[in-house]
Amino acid sequence: VPLFSLQSKTSIGIGEFLDLIPFARWCELCDFNIIQLLPVNDTGSEASPYSARSAFALNPIFINIQAIQGSVDFESEIDEAKETFDALGQIDYYKVSTWKRQILKKIFENRYELLKKDIALANWIDQNPWAKAYCVYCILKTQNNEASWKDWKKFQDPSAKDIETLWNKNLKEALYHAWMQYIAEIQFTAAVAEVSKMGIRIKGDIPILIN
Repeated sequence: VPLFSLQSKTSIGIGEFLDLIPFARWCELCDFNIIQLLPVNDTGSEASPYSARSAFALNPIFINIQAIQGSVDFESEIDEAKETFDALGQIDYYKVSTWKRQILKKIFENRYELLKKDIALANWIDQNPWAKAYCVYCILKTQNNEASWKDWKKFQDPSAKDIETLWNKNLKEALYHAWMQYIAEIQFTAAVAEVSKMGIRIKGDIPILIN
């Protein structure tokens, strides 16, 4: 099943990581013991779950916004978006993805002074050696108008030193991308743990090649 199809009463515009929990309860009633998901990797603006930007990064579109600390400060905006997307009757991937990244950016910026000192976030970045390169890639991708890295005029093959320099130069933006991944992993891990308690396994799926 594609995660994007598991839309619940609490999700906004698309199925989310935490929607795996009520879905698993239904699976339990049906005596199913495996849920196989289509890839949940970050695909940027690409709607296909097989257009992965990364073998590691999760797609922020599957984050449940209401479960994030600080989301209460944007409650009316979140409620309005939910009402708008619910009325569509279908998933508009690009609009949902754009809105989610925008509201995540607002929450992040509102809490930036706390997050830049957050030890748990800093530890997560240190424990995931792919994170800095991924975040720098996302920044460069945006700076190059989402063009393929093959068409970039520089940093097509950055060194470790280049990545560290770009990370420090664009620290706030880099931390924003890292924070989204941190939150996505927390929610996905929590959902998998709850599903596991029901005796149900989640089987992954990955693209044969990165896009």
